[in-house]
Amino acid sequence: MIYNRGIQKRRLERGIPIEDSAAEVVISDCVINLTLDKVAAFKEIYRILRSNGIMVISDLVTSKEVGLE
Repeated sequence: MIYNRGIQKRRLERGIPIEDSAAEVVISDCVINLTLDKVAAFKEIYRILRSNGIMVISDLVTSKEVGLE
């Protein structure tokens, strides 16, 4: 089963509307860094991920300051 939900950053921390151990794969593409409570976000991901599931995190990293230009 594929879950494709537009989870907003605050909603991720309040709970993902998916049953426990239902996800085979969780992909976070530039989202975790935006959450206010990262521990709660990871706990929620752990809750929905199957015991042999895969979690993939992608984000941007820069050594320079990012401006508004």
